Amino acid sequence: MIIPKYMIDSKTIDDEIKILNNILNQQRQLKKTLVLYLEKISDGIYNASDPTDINSLVSCLDGIKKSFSNIKENINSVIELKQFLENTLKTSGYLNTFDCETYNKTFSELFEKITDDNVFYYSFMESLLKYMDVIFNK
Repeated sequence: MIIPKYMIDSKTIDDEIKILNNILNQQRQLKKTLVLYLEKISDGIYNASDPTDINSLVSCLDGIKKSFSNIKENINSVIELKQFLENTLKTSGYLNTFDCETYNKTFSELFEKITDDNVFYYSFMESLLKYMDVIFNK
């Protein structure tokens, strides 16, 4: 969210922290999902006998590595922004000198990066569909 210059108070900062917590939880969930896929793909590599299948699965690992790195960077950036806001609340009188333009610019750039990284993540997940089969237990 973008914080308006004229509405900087502790409630606005608290609301912004909640938004950052939601973004953080979403990124952490994507990270957990990647770990599950990493385990499945590792098992697939271990059980594969066809070199073509192994090469395809190894290339999937590269996609997981890139997506994991992006998500890890996003999590760290969101935590930094969140800590900045939490410190703002703790520091008396700082709300009067809060640099909302710098914060808003940082938030906007981070949000744009997260959006781009999420597009990569979901595109990667979509590319994995060609390797999936639904198997029903009898």
